[in-house]
Amino acid sequence: MDPADASFAQTSTGRRVGLDDATMDFDGPSPAVRALPARLGRYHVLERIGAGGMGVVLAAYDPDLDRKVALKLLRDDSSPFGSPVRLLREAQALARLSHPNVVQIYDAGMVDGQVFIAMEFVRGQDLRTWLKGQKRSPAEIVRVFLEAGRGLAAAHDAGLVHRDIKPDNLLVGVDGRVRVADFGLAREGDSSIEDGDPAPPREGPLALSLTRAGALLGTPAYMSPEQHLGHTVDARSDQFSFCVALWEALYGRRPFVGENPTTAAEAVLGGQIGEPGEAAPRRYAEVLRRGLARQPEERWPSMHALLAALARDPRRARRTRLGAVALVAALGAAAFAALLSRDPEAGVCNGAAEELAAAWGPERRSAVAAALEGARDPDVPVRALAGLDRFAATWQQAHRDACLDHHRGEQSATLLDARMRCLAGRRAALASAATVLAEGGADQDAAQVVARLPAIATCSDVEAVLAAAPPPDDPALAREAAQIDARLSDARARHHAGDLATAMARAREAAEAARSAGLDGSRAEALLVLGQTAMTAYEWKVAREALTEAGPLALAARRDEVAAEALARALYIAGVHDGERDAARAALPIAEAVARRLPEPHEALARLFNNRGAIALAERDREAAHRDFVRALDTLQRAPVVDPIDLALYRNNTAVSDPDPAVRSETLRAATEALEATLGPNHRLALELRLSQAHYDPDPAVGARVLAATCPLLATYYPDEASTCVRCFYTQGQHEHLLGRQADAAASFARALACPERGAVTQGAAAQSAFFRSKAAAFLALLDERPADAVAHAESGRASVWPYRHLPHAAAELPEFGLVRGRALAALGRADEARAVLTDVEAELARTVDRELLTLPRLLLAASRDALASLPPATDAHETVSHGTAPETVRAPPLRPGVPL
Repeated sequence: MDPADASFAQTSTGRRVGLDDATMDFDGPSPAVRALPARLGRYHVLERIGAGGMGVVLAAYDPDLDRKVALKLLRDDSSPFGSPVRLLREAQALARLSHPNVVQIYDAGMVDGQVFIAMEFVRGQDLRTWLKGQKRSPAEIVRVFLEAGRGLAAAHDAGLVHRDIKPDNLLVGVDGRVRVADFGLAREGDSSIEDGDPAPPREGPLALSLTRAGALLGTPAYMSPEQHLGHTVDARSDQFSFCVALWEALYGRRPFVGENPTTAAEAVLGGQIGEPGEAAPRRYAEVLRRGLARQPEERWPSMHALLAALARDPRRARRTRLGAVALVAALGAAAFAALLSRDPEAGVCNGAAEELAAAWGPERRSAVAAALEGARDPDVPVRALAGLDRFAATWQQAHRDACLDHHRGEQSATLLDARMRCLAGRRAALASAATVLAEGGADQDAAQVVARLPAIATCSDVEAVLAAAPPPDDPALAREAAQIDARLSDARARHHAGDLATAMARAREAAEAARSAGLDGSRAEALLVLGQTAMTAYEWKVAREALTEAGPLALAARRDEVAAEALARALYIAGVHDGERDAARAALPIAEAVARRLPEPHEALARLFNNRGAIALAERDREAAHRDFVRALDTLQRAPVVDPIDLALYRNNTAVSDPDPAVRSETLRAATEALEATLGPNHRLALELRLSQAHYDPDPAVGARVLAATCPLLATYYPDEASTCVRCFYTQGQHEHLLGRQADAAASFARALACPERGAVTQGAAAQSAFFRSKAAAFLALLDERPADAVAHAESGRASVWPYRHLPHAAAELPEFGLVRGRALAALGRADEARAVLTDVEAELARTVDRELLTLPRLLLAASRDALASLPPATDAHETVSHGTAPETVRAPPLRPGVPL
C-alpha cells in the first residue's frame, strides 16, 4: 500500500496536548492493541495503517454496505485524552455532521471491551505533508483552505467547535478534496471534570466536557488567546487557529513569533502579529489580521464571512460591486479542473459543471445579482450570492463523488441512481431559488431562500437515499411526477422568499395535477407544502384542511416523511390555534409512531416534541413545556443535518421557558447570534429573536435598550410588515412607560401608530396590528391626559379582540386593554367602575405571572396594583361589577417570536 494511502486514514495526530508541535507523545501501540483481531463486530480487519496518541487505525471491510472503512481503536492506557469517553465523544461530534469537507463517521461502539470508530477511508495526506511535498502557489493554498473552511463552517453551523485546527488535522485526499479531521476536542458545553470526580450523567450529545483540572485543549502554536487563558471558547477560537495555519502556509512562518513556546504564547496574548513577508499577496494578510484579533468580538462574525473575504477578487471588485463576493462556485470549478489533471479517475466524472449550468450559471448569477442590487440591507446580495455559489460548488463535488464511488466499484448502480435522483432534486431546488430571486426584486427574503435550500449532504447518506420514494415505472407518470416536483420546488422557494400567495397557488396546482394523475404520494407532498405555507400566512382554515388530508394520504402512499410532518403540524393547529387540547393529545401517539418509523427520525421527532411543548405552554403548564422544548432541541441536534434556522428557534423556545434567569438570558443571546450568523443581523427572524430577549429578560431596562435598538431596524428594513412594526414600538413604549420615562413612552406609542397599515396582508396579521394600534392609541391618550379618548380606544380595541379570545395571543391582549381603561375611568372620576375593571385585570395578570416568564405582565401587575391602591374607598351608591374577561376564556400568550411549527 502506498504510504500516502495509509498514514492518513486516521483522524488523530498523536501529539501531546499542551506541548509544542514537534514533541511526540506516542512510541507505538500498547500491547492490548498490537495483536489485531481478524474481525471487530461486523468489520473484517484488513491491516494496520497508522498509529497515533489515541491508539491505532486499521483498514477494514464493511460487508453490510460493501465498502472499505478506517477503524480507529482506542489505546488502553489511563490518559484522560485517550479515554473511551473522548473517542466516543469524537464519534458523536462527527456523526452529527455530513459534509463533503468533513471526515464522515459511519459507526462507533465497543466490542469485547475495545472501543472503535468506523469512519470514511481517506486516501491522501495531511495538509502539512501536502505543503512540503512541492511548492504551492498562494492561489492553490487558499483554494485548499477554503475547502477546509467550508467543513469547519458546517461544524459551527451544527453547534460544534473543533478546538484544535492545525495543518495536521486537515486532510487532502488523492481525489483533491479537503476534509477536516480529528474532532476529538469538539464539544458544546464548558463544564469540566476534576481528577477523581465520577463521570456525570449524560444529558445529550457532547454534554460531558473533556477538560480536567489544569489541562489545556488544543495545540499551543495555533491556540487562541482565550484558549491559552483557559477561558470559554467558541467558533471564533477555531477561526483564530484557522488564520494562524493559513498565514503559516502562505508566508512560511507563523504570525506570532517567539524564541520558545512561552514567548510565542506571550505574543499571542499581546496581539503582536509579525509582518507577513513577500511569499504571497499582502491582501490575504489584511483579511487574516482580523481573524487573529486578540478579542473574539473583533474577529470575523463567522467562518462564512472570513471565507468570503479570502475568496474576494479585487480585480473583479473594480469592475462591479457585487463581483467582489467570494465566488466559491468558480473556485470549486477551478479546483475541479485541477483535480482532473492530477487524478486519472476523474476524467470519467467530469459532467457536473455542465449539468449544473442551467440551474446556476453566469447568466443566472448576473440576473440574481441585478435583482438584489437595490436591497435595503446591503448585506443581502453578498450573503445570498455567496450562499448560492457555495451550494453550487458543494453540489458539483457531491455529484463527482457519487460518480467516482461507482466508477471505483464502491457502490452499486442502484445506489448511484438513488444518489443522482437526490442530487437532481437539489439541483432543481437551486434552479427554483435562482428563478424566484431573479424575478422577485430586491425586497424578498433572499437570505432565507438560500438558508432553506435542502442539504446536499443527505444525498451521500446511503440509508436516506435508498429510503426515498422512487419515480413511477410508467414513463408518462414519471414525467408527470417530475413536473409536479418542479411546481413544488418553485412553491417552496416562493414560500421562503415571502411570496405566500403565489406559493399557495403553485402548491394547489401541484396537488390537483397529482390527483388527476393518481399520484397519491405527490398529492400528499403538495398538500403538505400548501399547509406549511398557509401556516406562515396565518391562513389557518386552509392549513388545517390541507394537513388533515395530507397525513392519511401520505401514510397510504408509504410516504412516512410527509406523514410525520403533516401530523406534527396538524397537532399544533388543533392544540394551540383551535384549543382542542384533548384531540391533539389523543393523536400524539400515532404521530410519534410514524416519526419513529423514519430511517432518520430526529428532525420529525424534534418537531413533534416542540409542538407538544407549545400545547403545554398554551395550557400554561410551563414546566411540561420546558421539558418538551429541551427534548426537542436535544433531538434536533442528533440529526445528521440540522437546519440552522430551526436550531436557533428551538433554542429560543428552551430559553423562554427556562426558569433560571441567567440561563434564559445566555441562551437567548446564543440563539440570536447563531441566527444572525446564518441570515444576517438585520434579518426579520433575527430581529424577532431580539424581541424575545426584550420580552423575557428579567431586567426591564435591558428590554427597553434592546427594543430601542431593534424597533428602528424593523421599521427601516421591513416597512411593509405593519403588525411587527406596531407590536415592537408599542412594547417599547410600554417598557418606557412602566420605567417612568413618560416622554419616551409617548414618542414610542406615536411611532407605533405611525407604522404603515398596508403591510397587514392577512386577516390574522391585520387583526394583530389592530390590537396593538388600539392599545398604543389608548395609552398615548392616557399620557396626554385625554382619559375619555383612552376609554374609547380601550373599549374599541377590546371589542376587536373579543371574537379572537379563544386564541392565546389574542387573549393575552385583554388585560392591557383593561388596565388602560381602568386608569382612564379613574381619571374621569368613575372610581367604582375603575375598581371593578382593575380588580379583574389584577387577578388575570396574577395568574399569568404565576405561570409565565414574560417580563411585561409582571410590570403590568405592579401597575394595576398601584392603580387600585390609588383609588378612593368604594361608595355604597354603586355595586362593584366585573367588566373584565372571564378567567376561563383567557389563554396563555404564545412564545415570541412564534414557535417553529
